[in-house]
Amino acid sequence: MNFAIDKAIAILEEKDIFVSSDEIISGIENGVYKLKNNKNKEKGFSSSPFS
Repeated sequence: MNFAIDKAIAILEEKDIFVSSDEIISGIENGVYKLKNNKNKEKGFSSSPFS
């Protein structure tokens, strides 16, 4: 897993975007949450009791 995070950091640094490994992990977690939430909405389910 460290390889993937290090690679993501290197790619972003090439574009003059500097982030920490925690920010990379947080971004991935956020993306996974959004994908799951969208998939549940398509099926008629929601992961939030407020939606």
